[in-house]
Amino acid sequence: MRENPYRLAEDVSGVGFRIADEIAGRIGIHTDSDYRIRSGILYTLLQAVGEGHCYLPLEQLLCRGAELLGVTEDNIRPQVDNLIVDRKLVAKGEAVFAAPYYYAELNCANMLRNLNIPMAESENLPSQDMAIRKRL
Repeated sequence: MRENPYRLAEDVSGVGFRIADEIAGRIGIHTDSDYRIRSGILYTLLQAVGEGHCYLPLEQLLCRGAELLGVTEDNIRPQVDNLIVDRKLVAKGEAVFAAPYYYAELNCANMLRNLNIPMAESENLPSQDMAIRKRL
C-alpha cells in the first residue's frame, strides 16, 4: 500500500480515487506519480460513465484528466498508452473506453445484431403460414 495506495480504489469496495488520493498525499506520494495518473485516468472514465458516456474522445480524456489531477496533458498521455498495453483501456480510433465498458458495449451490439438477423425462410414460416390459413 505504501508504494501504490491507489490499488485501494481498485481492490476495496467503498474506497474510490479521492480517498486513495488523500491517503497517497498523506504518505508522501507525489502528485505526478504514475500510479496517481493511471488511477486518475480510470476515475475520469468512470465519472464519464456516470454521466451516460461509454467512452471519452482522447482529447477530452486528456483535458479532464489534467484538470482532475493538476498535471499537464503531456503527463497523462504516456499513462493512457500504458493502460492500453495493460488492457485496462481500449482505444478505437479517438474513442477511449475503460475495458469492461468496451466489452459490455461490444456484447450489447452483438446481441442487437443477432436479434436483427432475419430468420431463414425455412424456419417457422411453414408453420406460421399454416396457422394463418387455419384462422381464415
